[in-house]
Amino acid sequence: MKLYFRNSQAKFRPIANIDGRKPDKEIAKQIVAKINEFCSERNFKIYYTRIWHEECKGKQMTKFDVGSHTEFFYFEKALPFAAFQGDE
Repeated sequence: MKLYFRNSQAKFRPIANIDGRKPDKEIAKQIVAKINEFCSERNFKIYYTRIWHEECKGKQMTKFDVGSHTEFFYFEKALPFAAFQGDE
């Protein structure tokens, strides 16, 4: 499954392949690691992360706001929010 970055011109590009066969908690860990890596490579400091589900490209996706106001990350599956809790 793909993790996408959507830039400020609303252009999507895949930034990582995530193994969707793993448990949701493991998928969530992989996603967070890839988002952190992507932002770190661009010297972008993540001050907060908001997560919600949104219909995009005709399906429910998990959307991540890391504080840029115009750029977001999307995972092509609506993961349960509980998968992201407890392992900080």
